[in-house]
Amino acid sequence: MWYQSLAKPLWAPPSWIFGPVWTFLYVIITITFGFVFYKAFKKQLPWIVALPFLLNLVFNFAFTPIQFGLQNNLLAAVDIILVLATLVWAMAVIYPKIRWVFWLNIPYVLWVCFATILQITITYLNMDSTPYILIALVTFGILALLALAMLFRMRKQHKPLSKLGAISLGLVIAGIVFSENRMLGYSLIGAGVILAVTDIFIKSKNKTR
Repeated sequence: MWYQSLAKPLWAPPSWIFGPVWTFLYVIITITFGFVFYKAFKKQLPWIVALPFLLNLVFNFAFTPIQFGLQNNLLAAVDIILVLATLVWAMAVIYPKIRWVFWLNIPYVLWVCFATILQITITYLNMDSTPYILIALVTFGILALLALAMLFRMRKQHKPLSKLGAISLGLVIAGIVFSENRMLGYSLIGAGVILAVTDIFIKSKNKTR
């Protein structure tokens, strides 16, 4: 009842769709995350690689008690941002080692991107602008840390950031900066995510040649 009473954007999906989507995603999570943990237990994969997968599960399972138990939109928004951040981290570390785990989790990444934007929008619509600015700053900080970590890793491996990757990062940052204009902000973030996925796909194609 509490969630139904919240103000939501016009593009918010109906409540019944979340069950089937998450059932499908949890099948993917069980298979891929379970395989990563199995490899880690067998010492065929460093535990540092399995760490973001473990953290992602913690933040994922924490969302429902925060959102529907505590009925706290702000904490739920911060939590879903952490779900997205740990998932991006997990995808980045697993890609060079187990490619099929990376590709199988693409639907999970896309849904969490959408869910993050939806939750931040719901939080914004149901409170004043001050907490929303806080969320934007937290998001920016997490993305900045992830970007720095990826740049450091690329520099260590002598791999420069591609032009497409740089543009996608710039679009996401611009989307956060201009987030008060929701249509502009979400359009920039969405374009950045699409370009980032395209960049990863192009790189993977080049490596297989």
